[in-house]
Amino acid sequence: MLIIFIILIICILVVLINAKSKISSLSKNKHDITPILRDIEKIQDVPIKRVGVYKTDNQNGSWAHDFRKSSIREILSTSDTNARLQYKTDMVGDKHPLCKIMKRHFRDYFRGSGSTVRVCSGNWEFKSHFDCDDNRIVGIYGSKRFLVFDMDDHPDELYILEHTKNMPIDILKPFLEKRKIKVHDHYLEPGDELYIRAGAYHRVESNGSSIIIGHAPPIKNTKRCQDKFNKIWPKQGKICKNNRCLE
Repeated sequence: MLIIFIILIICILVVLINAKSKISSLSKNKHDITPILRDIEKIQDVPIKRVGVYKTDNQNGSWAHDFRKSSIREILSTSDTNARLQYKTDMVGDKHPLCKIMKRHFRDYFRGSGSTVRVCSGNWEFKSHFDCDDNRIVGIYGSKRFLVFDMDDHPDELYILEHTKNMPIDILKPFLEKRKIKVHDHYLEPGDELYIRAGAYHRVESNGSSIIIGHAPPIKNTKRCQDKFNKIWPKQGKICKNNRCLE
């Protein structure tokens, strides 16, 4: 009986260690998004009052420096790298029909707070960063490339981050691998679901326009992570109430 108990404890520890070490995972074709796309097609020209016009700063990532009135159709057809557009909403109090569509199709999946919908124009990039919550992201339209890497508490973490902040994924990936940093390279396509562990660095790129829905439910005991985020990106710490608005 004692041997069985010891084996059980060992199995539990192995599962916990493996779960902690998994920085990300991609589930292909997990969701049928055909009915969602049909519904979105019907409301592509409904005006969106507040759409961010994004620029990228060498020090502090990408954020909206201006806002304009737009629509899903206009966002998806825009390819101007100097005026990249993004409609980002947490759907709370937002009456645009896209929010109703997402809530209806993901009613039993993304429960509670922490859900975000993004409609992005082409030529998009999010600089390498981490979030303090676990992320689940579902591709609805277009594709995005996510490079996820485990650099938390690396002795050269800040040096590497500073040195690589402008590196595209194709250059960043071998740079990290050469330094024995664990790297996952994911292509998120319509219907796929991506999981990214809290604290895992990730850089995102896409050539074409895209629509995604993400879920990052708040988790407890994130003070250390939040303090670290605000120290590395002080500007975002002042502008934002939480680390999710780095991009």
